[in-house]
Amino acid sequence: MTYWQEDRATVERSQLKDQLMDELYPEFSERVAPQQMEELIAAELARWDRSKVRDFVPMFVRPRVRAQLPPNWGWGSARTLGTLALGVALLAAFVNVERRIARPMLDVTLFRNPRFTAASGSIAIGLFTLAGFTFLITQYFQFVKGYSPFGTGLRLLPVATSIAVAATLGTKLAVRVGNKAIVATGLACFGIALLWIAGNTASTSYLTIAGQMVLGGGGLGLITAPATEAIMGAVPAAKAGVGSAVNDATRLFGAALGVAVIGSIASSLYGSRLDETIPRGLPPGAADAAHGSVGGALVAAQHLARAGLGTTAHHLVDAAFGAFLHSLEGGCRVAGVVALVGAIVAAALLPSRPQAPTRAPADHAIDIEATTPTASLR
Repeated sequence: MTYWQEDRATVERSQLKDQLMDELYPEFSERVAPQQMEELIAAELARWDRSKVRDFVPMFVRPRVRAQLPPNWGWGSARTLGTLALGVALLAAFVNVERRIARPMLDVTLFRNPRFTAASGSIAIGLFTLAGFTFLITQYFQFVKGYSPFGTGLRLLPVATSIAVAATLGTKLAVRVGNKAIVATGLACFGIALLWIAGNTASTSYLTIAGQMVLGGGGLGLITAPATEAIMGAVPAAKAGVGSAVNDATRLFGAALGVAVIGSIASSLYGSRLDETIPRGLPPGAADAAHGSVGGALVAAQHLARAGLGTTAHHLVDAAFGAFLHSLEGGCRVAGVVALVGAIVAAALLPSRPQAPTRAPADHAIDIEATTPTASLR
């Protein structure tokens, strides 16, 4: 049995033990001593042979669905292009249906208002870039810098802190200079920070990284309140619920898309660079683990070192770090460019001063005479 087969068997047994603890003996976990629980679990495991254990694990362990993303298919493959085309077609069908029904779930005509569209897009872009950045920087901290998960969380605090401070500041500034300038400036700051982060190496100091995160988080914090105000101020009071729903949906959509797109780009860049630099003659299990992720490469290197292949393990770590930094650079550059494009769009389409929202049609209003337009920043 190879090292990787042993690891897999160990993981399967550990998962089974956890599920036995949680599912079969929930009342024992509160009252039985750990050593007694271990004995109880061991006795239970002994009742099954290996085949029964394999059948048992999927019953309790959450199944993993391995999506065939563009890094596996290729960005120009028929599968990738077909999937993208299907997504566009479904979106077009949704818009067509929503335009035709009397009481749509989402009134797509709201997006004819440049203020509403630019504000929604700004929020989506902000969360898109934030999610992509977070996805990459956590791996950078843990694998390249060697920080623990808890240490990584602590070192991400400058982002959260600067977002909170800038969100309060952005509201006050928007009153003075208008939404357009604040939202565009915020996205531009985040874009510049991401392009700055793209140049990070394994030796970049945390003080520098903290400065990058403060700049990026401050930029994102600036856009949240003014963009939200722009969305809510663009809809009549009778449709305030729709505006609030769109505001929430754009955040979720942007964050999910950011992880998917930036993650796929980074994975493609990591794999292509690793193909060029990975040591030749690696065991198949080690090569597969290294191509899976930088974390897998580090685990494979540990096994190689234990097997007496220290030089090969060292070369594998160097290749994995180089490939990951290449993917970090590419992913952050893409996210930075997206943020800068969003800043340009916001500057072009978002009105500097809020405009009075249009009145809702009578069939959509509950009590149109009693409603007043939502308050806007002046």
